[in-house]
Formats: sequence, structure tokens, C-alpha cells
Amino acid sequence: MPTIKNRLKDSSGLTLIEVLGAITILSIVLIGFMNFFPQSMLLANKTEDELTAVNVAEDVLDQVKANGESSSVDSPISANNREYYPVVEYIQSNAHSEAEHTLSLQRVRIQIYTTTLSEGAVTPAAELYGYVETEEELDE
Repeated sequence: MPTIKNRLKDSSGLTLIEVLGAITILSIVLIGFMNFFPQSMLLANKTEDELTAVNVAEDVLDQVKANGESSSVDSPISANNREYYPVVEYIQSNAHSEAEHTLSLQRVRIQIYTTTLSEGAVTPAAELYGYVETEEELDE
């Protein structure tokens, strides 16, 4: 039986069966890795879109806070070569929000869509809640 030392000294090379076996094993390993890369790219793109939508929602909330309750954001916002459509909704206070009334705060919900509502947007890409100061006077 030839040992590795004797095999290295032998100049006959590898047999065709050994080369085919090595190529087969290498191909199986590479196919397994090749399936991983497209899925990781899809996940990275989806995560980037979600993160951008959250950042857009935070920007819209800052605009609403700066401009007060009367502000509205109707135009689409461009970010990362994509259009984002914000929807601002002021949530009416209820009996559970006495602290909100005492502090003159209004609850606001910001939803960011990647398509317009008329195109059939069903699920927002991001949703953010916040508070804006109201201008109403307190009952004392």
C-alpha cells in the first residue's frame, strides 16, 4: 500500500476517478453555498427597506412635532431611490389618557407605505407612534 511519502515521490499524478471524485465533492459543497447568497441578498434588501421606512417615519414625526397638529404630509418622500408614502393619523384621546390631557399631548400614528393606498397598499412598511403638543388650554 503506497504511503503519502511514496505517493509524493511518484510522478504518475492522480487518477481520473480521484479527480472526478474531488470535483463532485467540491460541486456539492459549492451548490450548498450558492443557495445561501441569493437569500441573504433578499433579506438584506428587505431589511434595508424596513430601516429606511422607519427613518422616514421618524422624519415625518419630527415634521409633525415642529409644525403642530395642523400639519399634514401629503407628498411622497424619496429615500434610497424609492418612494415612501406617509399617512399621519391623530388618535383621539379616551378615558385612559388623562395624563395626555393633563400634559396637553396628542397621540399620533405615522404609517409609511411603499405603494399608494390607491394602488392597493395593504401592510405598511413601518408604523410609528408618538406624541405632539396640543395648543388647547387645560381645564383647571
